[in-house]
Order: sequence, then structure tokens, then C-alpha cells
Amino acid sequence: CYEGSLTTVMEKPKVIATVYPNEGDLRILEFQFTYPRSVAVLNVMQSTVNTIMNAAYDYVNYDQSEMEKAILLYSFLSERHAYTEGSSETPVYSLLYEGIADSRAFAAVYSAMCTKAGLHCSIVQGAKNGHVYHWNILELDSGTWHVDTFADEQNGLREMKLLTDEQMYGYEWDREAHPACTGAAAPEESLSPD
Repeated sequence: CYEGSLTTVMEKPKVIATVYPNEGDLRILEFQFTYPRSVAVLNVMQSTVNTIMNAAYDYVNYDQSEMEKAILLYSFLSERHAYTEGSSETPVYSLLYEGIADSRAFAAVYSAMCTKAGLHCSIVQGAKNGHVYHWNILELDSGTWHVDTFADEQNGLREMKLLTDEQMYGYEWDREAHPACTGAAAPEESLSPD
């Protein structure tokens, strides 16, 4: 539940499960969630994330094509910070507010921004060069593409790279669980926001 809600659940709780009584056909399962930060701090973090996500949504408008929206949201994310690679117990907040991120945080935030703007963008959990890694699959009218915002950030790219399955060198994923990314004819629009 936490992994699927990174933009709304700010921090992963410690979970303790208790069963009452210990035997019998009818038993109760009680979950206790403990968060390292207080509710007040988590609420401030959530408010900060909501403000930034709403600003990203306001960055696009209804008259733009799907491709234009995807490019603008990519630009909004890539130009926000000079990011530092690192994992965090608060991945979305750390990426959007502090500029500390890993592939999971980038994939979660880009997917959430695109989804809020009406685009179909999913998160892929797979591997890159043998290590656990996350990226997105973006389904547009012009085709279906892989987008790796984290790798683009690491390489200093400021233009969105749309990749097909064949161009995903070093990546591994469950191909049956995700749509094939065959791309389309090269889009006529520029992939930069200018």
C-alpha cells in the first residue's frame, strides 16, 4: 500500500500485527502503525508535496497535446533542483523539497504528475545493470515509450528521452506485466520545452 501511494503517504510506518485469540476459527487481526515523525510533521510534509504537485498540474493546460503535457511535466521535474542521489524514508518529499532522490522517487513523482494531468504513466520496477531500479512507461496517442527521468537527471539531460523496448540496454523487467514500448514514428514536436 505504501509503495503504491508514495505521493500521499509521506513515510513508511513500522507495522506490528497481533492476532486475538491465538487459536480458533474466528480471530481478529490487529495492525498497529507507528510513524517515526509526528502527525503534525507528516501533515506539513504532505501540504508541501501537495503544493508542489498542484504547481506541476497548473504548469500544463487542457489545450495541449499529450506529448506537450508529458514534456512540460518532465521539464518541471528536471529543472526543479540540482538533485543529489540518495534514498530516503520520505522519497517524494525528499525529491520535491530537498532535491535528494533515487530512481523510485523520480518514477513515483513523474507518474503521479502525469496521472493528475490525465496521462497514462505507470511505474516499472525492474533492474538496471543488475540492480533494483524504477522508471516509467508513458502511453501517449503517439505511442508507448519508456521514460527514465532519474537516468536523464544523472546524465544532465534536459530533454525528455523516449525509448522503445529495444533501446533499453541494461534494463530488465517483466515484459508480460507491462505494455510493449514500440514507440511510433518520430514525433514531429520538439522534445524540449522551448
